[in-house]
Amino acid sequence: PGNAIKQIDRKILDAMIPGWASATASATVEYYVYDTRMPTQFMVYPPQPSSGFGYVQMKYAAAPAEIAIGAVILIPDIYRDVLMDYMLFRAYSMDSDVPASANKAVAYYQAFQAALGVRTEVEEKEAPDVN
Repeated sequence: PGNAIKQIDRKILDAMIPGWASATASATVEYYVYDTRMPTQFMVYPPQPSSGFGYVQMKYAAAPAEIAIGAVILIPDIYRDVLMDYMLFRAYSMDSDVPASANKAVAYYQAFQAALGVRTEVEEKEAPDVN
């Protein structure tokens, strides 16, 4: 890997380097432009060579595939407790015959939300559109 690639706002790049999208290609990327309206795409400057030999190392996350009932769920260990809180919330929510179930469901849901909220804040700091 080479130097860190810096994020730049498209308006700033347009002002600094008019016509940047058609500039001379280089395998070494200096800047990237990310638009939250197109979360699966980003643009780079200078443009990549048509040979496709450019290289960018990045983190990527995607929605998981659907799983069948009884299937093994493969998730990182850090999410095990969060998933367990959600499953217990769902189980206690369905158990309306037992008076204490509603309170337990609320408690597990709050624990789930709190844990997920912490994860979201951390993940937001890693988002590509955060300067």
